Amino acid sequence: KPEALRERLGIPPGTVVLVYTGNGHPANKSEIRSLYLAVHLLNRSGVSTRLVRTGQDYFPCPAGYREWADQYAVNLGFVQDRRELGELLALADVCVQPGRPGPFNDLRFPSKLPEFFACARPVVLPRTNIGLVVRHREEAYVLDDADGTAIAEAVLTIIGDPGLAETLARGGRAFYEANLSWRRSAEALEAFYRNCLRREAAVTVAYLQE
Repeated sequence: KPEALRERLGIPPGTVVLVYTGNGHPANKSEIRSLYLAVHLLNRSGVSTRLVRTGQDYFPCPAGYREWADQYAVNLGFVQDRRELGELLALADVCVQPGRPGPFNDLRFPSKLPEFFACARPVVLPRTNIGLVVRHREEAYVLDDADGTAIAEAVLTIIGDPGLAETLARGGRAFYEANLSWRRSAEALEAFYRNCLRREAAVTVAYLQE
């Protein structure tokens, strides 16, 4: 873990670190707020916790949201150098994707999730989209509704069970290697293009033979 970065960000030793990379906008406003609620609940329960965030918020922030954000979060805004995201993710004790099943999340695949799995840290996410595929308590910690209260409880469970945390870290990385790595993605995309070209050639030949 990059302890020098932790010190530079002003995160005290022994503090649990959650990491979330991404912008806030009207469609995920409630989900971003649930992250701050989770961190607030963890601190209120006696577990010193900080949220490290990147990205901007493109919506009006209510008073309670801003209070928790100012107290418990380190928001770095837009990170120009993408290589820095690796160091930030390496700080994490847990990576969290908030949300719940529904029209917004069922058909979207957050681009941060491959990075979460790649960094070999426990991942918490809702039971929607990729959350329907990963194995609960083996490759990720899957919640029916990843709201503030459920996220806080999941984090408490993970940090309270080092064996589970290790299983999730290793399982998430294995899931990434099997399904989300650049190599596998490139191979799948190349196979798709080649299949399309073969089908197009077959149709062309059939047309010329008529």
